[in-house]
Amino acid sequence: MDRFHRSVWWQLGRLRGGGIRGEPKRLTWHPGSDVVQGWTPAGDIMFQSDRAGQPTRLWQFYTISPEGGFPIQIKLPQAYDGEMSADGKWIAYQEIGLWDAEWRNYRGGQAQPIGIVSTETWERLTPPWDGERHLQPVWLDGVVYYLSERDYAANIWSFDPVTKEHRQLTHHNDFDVKSIGSGHGLIVYEQGGYLHSLDPKKAESSQLEIQVHRDMTWSRPRWIEISSSDLGNARLSPTGKRAIFETRGDLITAPLEEGSWRNLTRTSGIADRHAVWSPDGQQIAWFNDDGGEYGLVIADQFGNQERRIEIPDPTFYFVPTWSPDGTRLAFTDTDYRVLVMNLETEVLTHVDTDRYAHPERSMNPVWSPDSRWLAYAKRLENQLRIIAVHDTRDGQTHQLTDGMADAISPVWDESGKYLYFLASTDFGLNTGWLDMTSYDRPVTRALYVALLDQETPSPFLPRSDEEEDDDEEDDEDSQGDEPETSGDENSDAASDGGKQESDNEKGKDPSAKSTDSPDPVEIDFENIAHRIIDAPGIPVRNYIGLAKAPEGHVFVLESIENESGATLHQYQLDDRKPKKFADGISEVVVSQDRQRMLLRSASGWHWSQTTQPPDGQGKPVVISNLRIKVDPRAEYRQMLRDGWRFMRDFLYVDNVHGAP
Repeated sequence: MDRFHRSVWWQLGRLRGGGIRGEPKRLTWHPGSDVVQGWTPAGDIMFQSDRAGQPTRLWQFYTISPEGGFPIQIKLPQAYDGEMSADGKWIAYQEIGLWDAEWRNYRGGQAQPIGIVSTETWERLTPPWDGERHLQPVWLDGVVYYLSERDYAANIWSFDPVTKEHRQLTHHNDFDVKSIGSGHGLIVYEQGGYLHSLDPKKAESSQLEIQVHRDMTWSRPRWIEISSSDLGNARLSPTGKRAIFETRGDLITAPLEEGSWRNLTRTSGIADRHAVWSPDGQQIAWFNDDGGEYGLVIADQFGNQERRIEIPDPTFYFVPTWSPDGTRLAFTDTDYRVLVMNLETEVLTHVDTDRYAHPERSMNPVWSPDSRWLAYAKRLENQLRIIAVHDTRDGQTHQLTDGMADAISPVWDESGKYLYFLASTDFGLNTGWLDMTSYDRPVTRALYVALLDQETPSPFLPRSDEEEDDDEEDDEDSQGDEPETSGDENSDAASDGGKQESDNEKGKDPSAKSTDSPDPVEIDFENIAHRIIDAPGIPVRNYIGLAKAPEGHVFVLESIENESGATLHQYQLDDRKPKKFADGISEVVVSQDRQRMLLRSASGWHWSQTTQPPDGQGKPVVISNLRIKVDPRAEYRQMLRDGWRFMRDFLYVDNVHGAP
């Protein structure tokens, strides 16, 4: 039954073999909740209902016969929880329910004493009350037992309506008593997660030991089906032939076109997280908690030949990024630090730390094509983010933007000449994310391009079509007859032609992509603010992130109000305008060579070439019949360890020990 629409049922039968057998019979039919309180001496069922509720009178008690019929309202103006005494002469009840039930030591308007009324005169009396909450009254041998916070912890008290004797029976001061029941001369209650038995005559209680023997079929090792929606933290291999995913603590690789999926780890008791492919495609790095704390693991692309690197002061780690030369791994941790691990020497370098903790972790480092520079967004004291660039050679960190706008999501152009990022000048009220002034304040961002080298011309210089002079054409023709090309670096045709000729002479395919080391990325920080240009042709909108693309292109994600998922655009420097790429996208992952991409939408994971928009959502990744074997008991142990680590690393603050 739906717990929000409970009705009264009556189980008719006898106790046989440890359980009640018989056919249940429904007694009430009101669409609101009917909550059973117990039995009356006449054998009727007493229940609470809000069927006649109104703003000042929300709940009443009713009785109904096990044979059915119409409920009869008890003559109480309002009652939420309670019982009738065994002789039927008294009703003890809690008048109102609590909408802030876990406010310990609460003394506000919800704190009310229990009421005790005579069913003959309907006169009401209450136990002594000092403004604390009284809860869950029950009867035993003519005495009312209930929960009270009089001593600033919920304990069991008793009140005799005849003698007016009032006393405290339990004295717990660590955890509150949460529920209470009575019968056969004893009080049973729950406290600290355990059941206790209380002898009210001696005011002595003892913890009950309960052994429940069950099959626990749900915790037996078994095979489970994994759907596309269960896969997260995706990364592509360098050329996009395979994708790697994380699911239920295991790492799964799947082909984009041909082949079958494989489970690399198969460890239910270990959480394997945030896997990333090496630039040559031969290794995979990830974090796992094998041994109790998270460390860095490196293995071949089949999950074999594992090598583990322990990280000092272990915690949780995020967004690992392999440098293009394959020598280092950059990542962040719980403490908002950017760290770089040298994979050969296993030396860890602390690059930078964000100034403020924020639920949106935007300090995600990205490597320049030559593996020298790291770019990331960092918060300033004004809570706006700037684009920072760290030089791994000299250890210096430089501020690229001026801090007058909120800048996010840096992406390097494949050429190394440009750095793309998004920035907003209307983000101000959104800096207070715990403050409701940030609600309903729309944010818009523009796409910016930073020219890193002073010698790099702007890709957005004015263009002008002109009619050419005949004499100039003749001069150009005569120059073309010369056997040597000019040394003009801007003459693309000349330089490309010379390269093709050289490649052909050496027997190389001129269309093949060069495997030589990338050109060094030169950054002139002097006056770089004057070389940051807003990209023309792309309107200011609510852009939420960028993704890398082939040279001269960048992908832009736009969040559109009242639409599911984001819209993906591709911006091209030459065309100076965006091109719509896909709709309903929640995640974008691009391969190292920038030729293929993964797109996540409501229908799952699909892939596409980066050079042209996909048909529909793209081609589905090959993950059919994906099944993994899980051992739930091993998972329980890992989840418990993770739970304690979450408390230690995300919530615990050592300077608030005196907090109440």
